[in-house]
Formats: sequence, structure tokens, C-alpha cells
Amino acid sequence: MTLAWQEFGDPQGLDWFGKSVYDSAKSLQERSAALDDGDDVIVDTVSILTMSPTWSRAWEKQQEPILEKLRAVMRMAGSVRRRSAVDRESIARWVAQQNRRLGELTVELDKREAAPVEALAELDETVWRY
Repeated sequence: MTLAWQEFGDPQGLDWFGKSVYDSAKSLQERSAALDDGDDVIVDTVSILTMSPTWSRAWEKQQEPILEKLRAVMRMAGSVRRRSAVDRESIARWVAQQNRRLGELTVELDKREAAPVEALAELDETVWRY
């Protein structure tokens, strides 16, 4: 990535208004952001695996995509007409069960009843299940 930024150079003045400069800058920005996000995931994973003082914050960040998907399921179920074939109560129970398991996993980690690697594996499995 450093090499790509060096090759991009340092456009001056009107150079910034050229489409190719803009496209290159936008591409570099997106690639840099993706790299930064990947770095955050690695740091968070290490924090959880070592149960560092910041593990709980990192654990919350790892759970967020799952929680967002569960919220989306509830929104979709809530928007369905009452007379449809969708069983809202079953969906709500299922979402509650998933939320409960995430909470249990957090407590197990906190009490050191679950190994961090096992908890991360279960979380990863949960992400792919949705």
C-alpha cells in the first residue's frame, strides 16, 4: 500500500481535477480503509484470544454484525402483514434465543468457562449461519 501511495505522488493545483487523479485517489482511499479495517479485526482478535483488558470491547465489536442481522430480521418480521404465512412469534423466539446465546457466550468468556478460541469459532459459525 505504501508503494501505491508513493506511485500516486503528490498532485498539485489543477492536477486534482483530472478524472484519473480523482479515480486513483478514491481507489487508494478505499484500499487503505479496507486495510485499516482488517488491521482492526486482527487487533480485536488478539485482544480476545489473550483476554487482554480490552477483550470485552473487542468482543462487542465482533458481535455487532450478528446483532445487526438479528435486528434486521425483527424489522422484516414486523413489517409483514398479519395475515401472511410468516409466524412472527416463532421468529421473535428464535431471535431471542440467538441473543440469549450471545449473552451466555459473553458470560462464559468473562468467567473463563469458554476458551476464547472456541468462543470466536462459535461466533464465526454464527455469522455464516445467517
